[in-house]
Amino acid sequence: AGYWHAVTAGAMIGFPPDTPDTPDAAACLRDAAEIALRIDSKRTRMLLEEASQAYRTRVDELLLVALARTAAAYRGAEAMIVEVESHGRSPLPEQSGEVDLSRTVGWFTAVYPLRLTVSEDLDGCIRHVKQAMRSVPHEGLGYGLLRHCASAALREQAGCWPRPTVTFNY
Repeated sequence: AGYWHAVTAGAMIGFPPDTPDTPDAAACLRDAAEIALRIDSKRTRMLLEEASQAYRTRVDELLLVALARTAAAYRGAEAMIVEVESHGRSPLPEQSGEVDLSRTVGWFTAVYPLRLTVSEDLDGCIRHVKQAMRSVPHEGLGYGLLRHCASAALREQAGCWPRPTVTFNY
């Protein structure tokens, strides 16, 4: 609980709406816009192979760096919290071997908040995001358990934590 409380404290939660007269206005579907971008095979290879190798990162970490830097440029925030959605099939440390999923149906998903702190230089931002992603306990599995399956007192505490308005899924 302490870890998740620290992650959610004092950072911008996603992108606030651009309405000057009502700064706390709720985001509405009617205000949404879609931007489609196609990346050619050369740049895709650069992202998947060269950039990841140069910084010893995973692609999802590099994409989160781009998101953090975009948010900083857009809103001037030094830190933001995004909701990360992962596949949720990571084995727990105390398990020996693989979990038998042969009798399961449907998706396994872990959803958890992640604090992205932006630094002036690209290298610093990459280091921070990489460290933030790799320090998440059990790839976020415990966050959902805490919010939904913990004692009533812990569930109440977790219910007060802010929910991000931006979800990242890679």
